[in-house]
Amino acid sequence: PATMPRSNTSISLYIHRVLKQVHPGIMISKIAMTVIEDHLRDLFLRLMPEVDLLLESNGKSTATSREVQTAVRLIFPGELAKHAVSEGTKAVTKYMMSEGGGGGSKSTRAGLQFPVGRYHRIMKAKLRRSVSVTAAVYLAAVLEYEAAEVIELAGNATRDLRCRRMTSRHVMLAIHGDEELDHITAGAHIRGGGVIPHIHRALIAKKKCKSTKTSAATKCQGGLPLFGGGGGGAAAAARGVSFGSGGGGGPDDFALRQPPVGEGSARGEHHRSTQHRRLLWGGES
Repeated sequence: PATMPRSNTSISLYIHRVLKQVHPGIMISKIAMTVIEDHLRDLFLRLMPEVDLLLESNGKSTATSREVQTAVRLIFPGELAKHAVSEGTKAVTKYMMSEGGGGGSKSTRAGLQFPVGRYHRIMKAKLRRSVSVTAAVYLAAVLEYEAAEVIELAGNATRDLRCRRMTSRHVMLAIHGDEELDHITAGAHIRGGGVIPHIHRALIAKKKCKSTKTSAATKCQGGLPLFGGGGGGAAAAARGVSFGSGGGGGPDDFALRQPPVGEGSARGEHHRSTQHRRLLWGGES
């Protein structure tokens, strides 16, 4: 249980519930479910060492929601951390207000789909310390938010490609199409996800130049068309794909920009490096 083996701690049932909340009309393949589950398991295994280190540095023996919140701020980048902290705080507040005021499970009292009791047991086994219920509530809320974020983007990609069944390909497009999700999953390979769609401008069919009546805007250099202003190829290649926008375009409109490692932005100040990780999501365990 300390390493979250898939056979004993599968959360596919809860991921499916979140899917039906976000995209009721979309189904999901078994491999795509495994990929999302592996992503959440990876986040859990990255958060627990941070919680343990915070407890040691502060001389505390009980893990609370405060340590989990700090660990989330260290691991999650930018806006992703802000929304995850908001969801965790909301779940803990709702749980504390409903405590002693009625029956139901811990997840029901916190307004969550993910199993709070199961995460409570796994955290105690992993940290080998006492863990408060609020810490498990906070962690379950953060992981449920992350699952909903990935499912929403993957569902948008599924609809844009006119499919009714979400696959690992759609999950890969969703993750790498979002700058912060792409950053937090650096070093992970998604089984069956394929590659990012991109056509280099040098491979695009060359246009022949007219010998007469050629204006400056349509001149060619070296047989390649000049992509100027007006939202054409080079401008499209510099931006990411936004699923669900309804816009079309040529091959360059599907060019995805990979964020450089260590990019100096607000999301890079309080995170742990993922540059050297090599993971396989959706593979055999």
